[in-house]
Amino acid sequence: MTRLDNPLIYMQIQMLDQLGDEWIQPAVEQMLNTARRTEGGVGAFVDLFMAMTQVQRDRYFTPMAQYLTFQEKVNILSNLDNIISKIDFFDLSFHATGTKIFLFDVDKSKFDNSFSNVNYDGFQIYGLSDYTKTWILDSTISNVKDRTLAIHKVVNLDLNILQFFNKFSQGKLNKEKQVFERFLSHFKENGFEYNMSTAMLERSKKPFEIKDRSIWYEIVENYLRFTRSDSTIENYSSINLSESEKTRISEIIDGIVDISDEKIKEYDAIACLVCKAFLIKIDNTIQHKLDALLQYSLDILNVYLENEMVLLHAYFNQDESVSKTFKKIEGISKDTQNKILNTIWDIFHVRLVEWQMYSDNKQSEEIFLHYFSSHDKAFRELLLYNPLKMFIIHDDRQYAIRKKGIAEICKNSVLLGKIYSEAQKRFQEVAFIDYNKELMNLLSEIKNLQDKQFKK
Repeated sequence: MTRLDNPLIYMQIQMLDQLGDEWIQPAVEQMLNTARRTEGGVGAFVDLFMAMTQVQRDRYFTPMAQYLTFQEKVNILSNLDNIISKIDFFDLSFHATGTKIFLFDVDKSKFDNSFSNVNYDGFQIYGLSDYTKTWILDSTISNVKDRTLAIHKVVNLDLNILQFFNKFSQGKLNKEKQVFERFLSHFKENGFEYNMSTAMLERSKKPFEIKDRSIWYEIVENYLRFTRSDSTIENYSSINLSESEKTRISEIIDGIVDISDEKIKEYDAIACLVCKAFLIKIDNTIQHKLDALLQYSLDILNVYLENEMVLLHAYFNQDESVSKTFKKIEGISKDTQNKILNTIWDIFHVRLVEWQMYSDNKQSEEIFLHYFSSHDKAFRELLLYNPLKMFIIHDDRQYAIRKKGIAEICKNSVLLGKIYSEAQKRFQEVAFIDYNKELMNLLSEIKNLQDKQFKK
């Protein structure tokens, strides 16, 4: 007997149907409180919702919405099995203006193949999920039917792609020239918009000297030439920029050394987690490595980074699906520290693209789907290993719901409980954590191990 065949569900609906309007609200509140005390009980509301007619949904789930927590609403929405039910539940339950939910698992999406991920012999353009299965729910316009969405495709260019731009414009590409031309044509033919801020942030973590400024002037100059609407693959390298565009080059370069502290702190937190994972992995005395890393994240870093935890669990298990990402840091080598820092950037790029998507969509009725373009094979692994299932913008915050979560890999009920029960405590204390100091200590520990092994 499937859950939807359960006669108790229909008995609950019949009971509600017999109540007068004045009793509906206390009845649904009592049902919800009972469900919360039952293991997996909130999931029963998915079945209840699916079994109801539209009239019954309007009558019972509208008052219930005020008692459901945001997380409970997300859990119910995620478990509904068709887009019609998801739309109905969203319209009845998500009333806060400005709530947007991007669904990435809808087979009947109207997003065509121009939104697909592509790979031109190593030159990659990948979204945070399969955008051809996208459906967007927006509380601001949820009752507007047949609305035409203004969709923007925004590609965030990796540092290595910007360097290829330069080589191509200088005629220095040989065997990659033809494939790079096809790659550039894909941008032009599919109406992409461009962003280089992720590359700038990566560059900002290294010393920026006078000689670097001239190199970056050339990189940004070619970037602005190519991204002009009137440029083509054939002529962009010879386009003359206006005075205002030349001024913008200087402004962009100046911005390399003026990146926000918030983004740097986020990078440092993830860097600490990856460095600690490396130390845990090579320590044969630690049996439950995921538990050790999660406890460190919650108690020392005061952050919970689910996608990174899932990736690092795969790292502990030497999962072939992420072998290119972590192959350089499977053990101590002569250049372990730099290899770890490079791996951290690969992982952090995913966070940056998520943030760009949140930033562009949070106050706009238009829709911005962000991609990342790189010549690094590891990035494809990072996106495909645990793609987004849902991306949520709510109450000026972003939430990334992925296909694999912590509950699927961690069986420590105490640690799992702390993720949610101590969330507010972590939020209050995170501002006082010196992540850079913690990172320097971890890198020093790694360097000492490196020097000891190679007797420097």
